[in-house]
Amino acid sequence: MSILDLCINSDEPDIFKVDHFIEFLEFKWDSFSRFFYVLSFSMHLWYIGTLTIYVNEIYIQGNTEKKRFFGTVIILGIIYPACINFLEMYKKRLDYFKEL
Repeated sequence: MSILDLCINSDEPDIFKVDHFIEFLEFKWDSFSRFFYVLSFSMHLWYIGTLTIYVNEIYIQGNTEKKRFFGTVIILGIIYPACINFLEMYKKRLDYFKEL
């Protein structure tokens, strides 16, 4: 059990006001979480932007010459989120599906 699990399951809401706990959370965010959240956000933005451009070019403009290019770019945008989810599934095994 981690420190964060203990804090989440605690009945003491004042624990979140302690300066050391706040510093601990800021350290965890600065050293680890920020990078992955920014990367995930960027990849999702990439995917949504590419998908939007794809729909506009192929279906609205009727420009089917770039279909293969955009298909490849969309697949590249899906790889990172898929890898993250598969890694999460591997770590948690069947518990992953209990969160649904």
